[in-house]
Amino acid sequence: LRVLHEGSQPGMPQTNGRIERCNGDLLEGTRACLAHAGLPSCFWPWAVQCYAFLSNVADTDDKDSPWTMIHGTEFSGLQIPFGARVYFKPSPTKYTLDEAAGRLQCGIMVGYRMAPGIRWKGEYLVVDLMDFVGKKLHEFAPSGEFSITPHVTKVVKLPDAEFVFPLRERYKFFNT
Repeated sequence: LRVLHEGSQPGMPQTNGRIERCNGDLLEGTRACLAHAGLPSCFWPWAVQCYAFLSNVADTDDKDSPWTMIHGTEFSGLQIPFGARVYFKPSPTKYTLDEAAGRLQCGIMVGYRMAPGIRWKGEYLVVDLMDFVGKKLHEFAPSGEFSITPHVTKVVKLPDAEFVFPLRERYKFFNT
């Protein structure tokens, strides 16, 4: 379109305030998500994606969300904070449940799975709460301490009227 724009000076973040503010918001939001959820910093890849996604689907008082502006409709899924307790239907390829066991497992929300073209097919990313049994939730625990792969599921139920963060107390125990 031959629109002229002024670039920033390489190596001088002060000359590009808009993107630096955006990066600062992502970092602050990710840190808050991790602390609020009670998860070590090695979970930052999931926390930053979840924070960015939820920021883009949330409407503000004065304007539509970026999701609504792109898709023309509001986000149809559940807006669940990072680290909140949920009940989910595990993938049969991950593990097989006993016949007498309940169909839903307790887990924590870690994000949303997007399809190419910024499309959402109703898939949530959830980590089984049992994956944290016996783990020390030190703030700077190495990623090798956790060999966790989230479940991809379309079935997620919220257990309570308000969000509960089951790992937060254990995290506080190890870090304060």
